[in-house]
Amino acid sequence: MTEKEKLRGEIEVLLTFLRQERKRLRKSLGQNFLLDSNLLLAMVKDAGLTSRDVVLEVGTGPGLLTRLLAERAHRVISVETDREMLRFARGRLEGHPGLELVGDDILRGKRQLSPVVVEKFRRALCGQEGLRGKMVANLPYSIATPIILTVLKTLPEVESLLVMTQRELGDRLLSAVGTKDYGPARIILDLVATARAVRPVPPHVFTPRPKVHSVILEIKRREVPLFDLSSLARLDGFLCQIFTQRRKTLRAILTGRSFLGRGVNVEEIAGPVISRRPEELTPPELSSLFVALTPFLP
Repeated sequence: MTEKEKLRGEIEVLLTFLRQERKRLRKSLGQNFLLDSNLLLAMVKDAGLTSRDVVLEVGTGPGLLTRLLAERAHRVISVETDREMLRFARGRLEGHPGLELVGDDILRGKRQLSPVVVEKFRRALCGQEGLRGKMVANLPYSIATPIILTVLKTLPEVESLLVMTQRELGDRLLSAVGTKDYGPARIILDLVATARAVRPVPPHVFTPRPKVHSVILEIKRREVPLFDLSSLARLDGFLCQIFTQRRKTLRAILTGRSFLGRGVNVEEIAGPVISRRPEELTPPELSSLFVALTPFLP
C-alpha cells in the first residue's frame, strides 16, 4: 500500500467517525480539517524533516498530519485542545514511537505559550546532541497571528515554522512597506525572521469547507535577530499604538497623544523620520525609533 492510499483510508475512517458521531465541528476552535492526501504529503515534504528534528504541532485534529510528521522526525509534540478530537487521534496513533500527544491550549492569553508544552518541547530537544526545533501546523485561523508571533518572541528553540493559515494573514505577514496590510505583525516578524509563501490552498480540500482561501507559509528565524527578543513585547505595544493612526505623521502622533510626557523634545529624539508616517518606515527604522524613545515612554 502506498502512502497516498494509506492516507485515503485514514481520511475515510475520519469521515465515518464524523458521520456516526454527528460531531458538531467547533468553529470557535478553527476546526477545518485538511482532507487532501496530496496536500498533506506536500506539506510534510515542504517541512524538510529529518531524524534530527523535534517538531511542535499545534492542532492535532484527527492526526493525519501528525502521523506523517512522527514517521519522519526525531520526535513530535502535538497539542490539541478539543478532547473529542484528541481521543480520536489517540485511538489512531497510540503507541507510535517518537510521538507525544498533549491535551492543552497552546496559548495562555495572547502573549504566553503553555508552560507544559514548552517544557515538553525543550525536554525533547535535550534528548541528544544536534537536534533542532521546528513547528509544523495547520493553525486555527482565529489565533494564528498570536501563535506565530508568540513562538517567535518566546521560544527561540524553534528555528523554522511551516504553517497553514488564512491567506489574508499571509498577505499581512508578507506585506511591503507602505501597503494597507503593512503593520505590527509584519514588522515584528521581519525583525526576527524571514518569510515566504510556499503554496496556495483552496477551500475545497477542507471539511467543513471554509469561506476563505488559505496559504502555507515558511518562516525561518534569523541567526541574529535585528532586535532584542526580550523587548519585543514592548515594541509590539508601541507599534500597535502608533499604527492606530497610521496615516498621520509621527510628529502628529507623538505630540498629539502626549505619551512621552511634558518637556520632551520629540523632534530632536526622533530625528528626520518625525515627518513621515508609520506605514512609510521600514522595520529597522521603526525599531530604532522605539529604542530612541524608550527612556521617555511610561
